Amino acid sequence: MSSRMDSDCEEKHGTTNVDERDVRTLRVTCNKSRKHLVAASLPNGEFAPDGSVTPKSWITTSFILNGLFLMFVLLSYMKHDTASPLKVAEIAIPAAICPASKLIEITANDPCSGHGVYEVDFETEHGTCRCHSCFSGRDCSATDDMCVIDLYQGDPTMFENYWREHGDSCTTTILGWQRMSYYANSKQFFFVQTELDQVIRSLHDVIGNAVTEGRHIVIGVGSTQLFQAALYALSPPDRATPTKVVSVAPFYSSYPTITDYLKSSLYQWAGDASVYRPQSDDSYIELVTTPNNPTGEVRQSVVSGGAGFPVHDLAYYWPHHTPITSPADHDLMLFTVSKSTGHAGTRIGWALVKDLKVAQKMAKFIELNTIGVSKDAQIRAAHILRAVTRQYRELGGKIPYTLEKTRSGQIEERIGAKQLFHFAAAEMSYRWQRLRSVLTKGTRFSVPEFQPAWCTFFGEIRSPAPAFAWLRCNEEADCERFLRHSGILTRSGGYFGSNTSFVRLSMLDRRASFEILIDRLEKLQSAVDMS
Repeated sequence: MSSRMDSDCEEKHGTTNVDERDVRTLRVTCNKSRKHLVAASLPNGEFAPDGSVTPKSWITTSFILNGLFLMFVLLSYMKHDTASPLKVAEIAIPAAICPASKLIEITANDPCSGHGVYEVDFETEHGTCRCHSCFSGRDCSATDDMCVIDLYQGDPTMFENYWREHGDSCTTTILGWQRMSYYANSKQFFFVQTELDQVIRSLHDVIGNAVTEGRHIVIGVGSTQLFQAALYALSPPDRATPTKVVSVAPFYSSYPTITDYLKSSLYQWAGDASVYRPQSDDSYIELVTTPNNPTGEVRQSVVSGGAGFPVHDLAYYWPHHTPITSPADHDLMLFTVSKSTGHAGTRIGWALVKDLKVAQKMAKFIELNTIGVSKDAQIRAAHILRAVTRQYRELGGKIPYTLEKTRSGQIEERIGAKQLFHFAAAEMSYRWQRLRSVLTKGTRFSVPEFQPAWCTFFGEIRSPAPAFAWLRCNEEADCERFLRHSGILTRSGGYFGSNTSFVRLSMLDRRASFEILIDRLEKLQSAVDMS
């Protein structure tokens, strides 16, 4: 290919004695704002008013398209005669070669009205809108009043609006030849990226929500894999009976399922920790989720006696969900990217572990389970967390935010909030105020009350704003079924070790879905009053 290209250059421009050791650098860039060729002194060509090249002959056209384009893109260097009219040029690489910049350009224009995802075919540079739930049409601008709002999961799509505005601060580019090996650069665990380890410690230092000094960091595929790794690491392999796994009800609904899924002889689910009474030699693991999923309350370990070990699941111990009263200082703590920055699809979690042997056993489980964790995902997570940390360390101070009210008393958009946790805290405060304002208009539903506390991160007294509303139907025995008839999917309290008059309702969906939820709950309240 190189000799053929050199030959074409020699024939057209009289260039001779091509020496690849003596070259001139061609500047090739991804132009985000223009899609046309930009060149200096192209022979026999001129620029049309719209920026496109208008050739004077088919020979010139053929040369530009088949010679210059391929030569500029595929070759980094080329020598040419100094008298040649061809000079250094910049060209816009098509979307197939620069998909990131092309996608940024397209999504910046929001072709889906803010209610969908624009899926691009980079071969044709055409795309279509995949609309979010409750929206339809070519540009997702039409609202479906009969749609179903799926709040069964805790999908943190609330963060999308923030990252649309600030995503360029952590956009990650990974070249085709990078990170192909199984091995990362950590000296302790072969699959852990040192870059991620360092930025996690830095983030906790900025937020003040966990002690990292003297801890070993184990990376997992979300906190779910780390939970499984902890069960493996903390269960003695030589006991005649399985280690009991308990948690205070209502507990995270996936704990029983994950614990018993493999029917392991090492451990088994044993139910509500508040009623568990271990014998002196019983081996048990207590799962302490704080703030709790689903209730949002702050919890402590409750089981005493026996040979137990608490695992603290702190997925929601971030300042947008609860006041940070002090750094958590436990032997084994679990965190996740999904609940801190909203990037659930990246599938990265981490454990802060005091005991090296426990950390090594957890890492061994992950090695046997998935042969480590994607290095690409780790690097993306590192870039995201670094961007968040940099916001607070370099910008300095707190950017204020407010919740304003209209003359009618309706709470309006937050303002300010250019830093992630300020944005998320304002958004969550807005949502909880909206929810409570609707629920107080009737008696059909109720949610727990929370005590405000001093937050060391914000430097003020803050009220908790949990990721989920533990909603009670005061007049229906099966709350999940009742809400489903109104097009609202929730998770029944029965899955959490509670009764079916409760449901867990996600507060993390997109703003548009949340407003539809509020509207439907308000109508249900009104229906009671009218009856």
